[in-house]
Amino acid sequence: MTEDSLLIAKAILELKQGPDIVKDYVFPISISFLSALLGGMTAYWFNLRQERVKYEKEKFFLANKLVTTIIECSNGLVSIKVNYISLNSTNPLKRALSIPYIINAESNADFDMALYSFIKNIPTCNLGFLARLKKFIKYRILGMSYSGPSDEEVGKSWRNINRVSACIKNYNLLITLLSKRNELDEEVKLALKKYVNERSHAAFEITPEEAMSNIPRSILVPYIGLTETIIALNDHLIKETDSFLNEFPSIVESNIELSLVGKGSKVLSIKNAKPGYIRVMNPIVKPDYNLLAKLMGLTHDEVIKMYTYSDWY
Repeated sequence: MTEDSLLIAKAILELKQGPDIVKDYVFPISISFLSALLGGMTAYWFNLRQERVKYEKEKFFLANKLVTTIIECSNGLVSIKVNYISLNSTNPLKRALSIPYIINAESNADFDMALYSFIKNIPTCNLGFLARLKKFIKYRILGMSYSGPSDEEVGKSWRNINRVSACIKNYNLLITLLSKRNELDEEVKLALKKYVNERSHAAFEITPEEAMSNIPRSILVPYIGLTETIIALNDHLIKETDSFLNEFPSIVESNIELSLVGKGSKVLSIKNAKPGYIRVMNPIVKPDYNLLAKLMGLTHDEVIKMYTYSDWY
């Protein structure tokens, strides 16, 4: 080997780097680890988002299901009241006799309170950038105490799920009472068949004394009582369902992230302003409480309390 060849070989050997632990071992391992970590985090974030999208869609479905249920209840209440919407007598007995046997095709409404725990006391979703920033600064950075609506304010609103539950339970109660009244109506009409012309019994006048002598008290008292309960409860529920349909959609939307549900998604909303519906909203004239108390065997104050339903608001 010539001297030039030796010099070239020596130069090549000098150019060859020695072992580098960082380059040969640490760097490749780190790259592999970071790649796996990044992939895992991406998968976790994607799954987390998918779960949230699924949850928000479930809330949206439940909200629309509840609104649909109340719409059906409202329609049922209206169809019941149409049978006596022109009632203007204050005589409890005449009121009872003038309301016909009401064919009831309505079924009980279902409601599971536990499914609607996502409805909070305050808006939690669909907040604008400035609102979110203000909230972050106020409560996270400055550590200010939360000041929300009072329990009384929440209780009067449709954020109060107990109010929703009470509305639906009272509706189911009304359907049950109506079926019972229909049974008593047949018994009463049978007891009065020698006095009452079935084709025009609404205009027939009968004194309390005649009624008491021809209808067993065990039938007459619950018959009149159920009639007044149905009239009062139906008027109360019509107001409640109307309030719900006007206020609940915007309330429940404030606790659903609509951007995750779908573009342009809105909870079902119904606002009925037809003249016929406005007429139904007007309550039926109250009975003569003194005469009602006499027929029922109760005091004046007792019958007022019994047939009066307080509003939530």
